[in-house]
Amino acid sequence: MQWYLLCLLVLLLAIIGFIVFVYKSYLSNMLGMCAAMAIGMMIGLSSGVVLGILFSDAFFETTIISMFIGALIGVLFGYPFSLIAVMDGFISGLMGGMMGTMLAVMVPTQHHLPLTQVMLLLLVGTLFILYLALAQEIKNNTQKTLSLKTIWYFLFICASFICIHFIEVPSLAPNEDPHSNHHHAIKTTDHLDIF
Repeated sequence: MQWYLLCLLVLLLAIIGFIVFVYKSYLSNMLGMCAAMAIGMMIGLSSGVVLGILFSDAFFETTIISMFIGALIGVLFGYPFSLIAVMDGFISGLMGGMMGTMLAVMVPTQHHLPLTQVMLLLLVGTLFILYLALAQEIKNNTQKTLSLKTIWYFLFICASFICIHFIEVPSLAPNEDPHSNHHHAIKTTDHLDIF
């Protein structure tokens, strides 16, 4: 089920990317900045949460990778509009990747599945709202609608919701501590023998 969800998310992003690159002359710079910021932030958050849960022992590496993914997607979606949109998408993607990884590492293991589901629902919902905003702007500036009707995009969203509902996280081994993935500060006064 996870592969279906990944394919649907890539398809939803590809549709929005196609609209942004093909209809960029009909879209305002402000909408382009909002699109780059929203997509960079949500992809950074979602990839940070997923990578942070999957590779909780490699906190530094997952932080860097999720920051890179969010920043790259933000830059790609801001590129057709302006340098300000590129910078906006870049900074939002960096921030989202950082926060997503921190959130995944701080949440207890028993809450990983609900956290993943909530983040993916927010991502898919943001993509749908962004699609509606892009379609409305194109309709206002060209007096024609997109070839992909809103109902079909909405059905993709519904399929994504169904896939998100059936996500499974591998269970812990019987002797594994559910709180072992937390990174607590090491007490630095242990080496001092006062008594």
